[in-house]
Amino acid sequence: MKKLIELYKKSLKPLEIEEILDAYLYRIFAFLIAYPFKNTSLSPNYFTLISMILGFLSGFFFLRNKLLIGALFLILANIFDCADGQLARLNKKTSKFGKTLDGLADYITYISIFTGISYNLFLKGYPTSISLYGFASLLFMFIHIIYFDHFKNEYISYVLYKQYPEKSENIVELKNKTKLYYKKNKIEYILSLCYLSFYKIEYFLVSFAYPKNYKGFVHKYGNKNPTFKDSIRYKNNFKIFVRLWTFFGASSHMTIFIIFVILNKPLYIFHFFSIFYNFALIVLAYSQKNKFKKIFV
Repeated sequence: MKKLIELYKKSLKPLEIEEILDAYLYRIFAFLIAYPFKNTSLSPNYFTLISMILGFLSGFFFLRNKLLIGALFLILANIFDCADGQLARLNKKTSKFGKTLDGLADYITYISIFTGISYNLFLKGYPTSISLYGFASLLFMFIHIIYFDHFKNEYISYVLYKQYPEKSENIVELKNKTKLYYKKNKIEYILSLCYLSFYKIEYFLVSFAYPKNYKGFVHKYGNKNPTFKDSIRYKNNFKIFVRLWTFFGASSHMTIFIIFVILNKPLYIFHFFSIFYNFALIVLAYSQKNKFKKIFV
């Protein structure tokens, strides 16, 4: 049992950046799915594809007013979405393609469930504008997740960079890679352009949480790369912020979605994501911005 617990811990991301609901709920069930395939040739991408199918079916059942069945499929989709990464970490088989496929599966799930719920509400007598409200709520959710991913990766870059490979991308480096792909591989060039465009949008969106002319935490101390002292400084100042940002992650949103569906209050999903979550994001981003200002004064 002790060995199993240790393996479970190895299948997780660092707890400092892990969503609480993932670490203590979804990933426990996901580990039970992934563990039997440890040390096998099974690709984690199969779990990703299963997650994508379950997410699509969840939206279909919401559309057909089978809310509880849709909620069950969404729970399963979230579990398999966790299982792919855990199997990859257990077998040390992470890949850029797997990460891209995982992101695509998530988008298909999100679009499916919001489309299904919006159409469900329309059939119940809500005006056609409900679809616009649903679309706006979906966009807000994407923004919330972008904030979480950005500051999670920034924390990794400054604090966990030696023990965890995922880190915040540098736009200058991405531009240079894109130029290289143009000469070598046109498909990679197009994909890299899309990737670069996404990161430009991300940096534009998260700029609200930074003071003007912010160039990176380590630049204040005259360094290009984080030193041990930089890591300690960043951790001491922003660990609490990263923990709070984890509540803006995908699993937190999906759990709220599931709860309101089970309670047969699907419209509350749109209210919660559009009003409460946006208010909380503004407060947290503004607080973090003030923290940066105090440090850089």
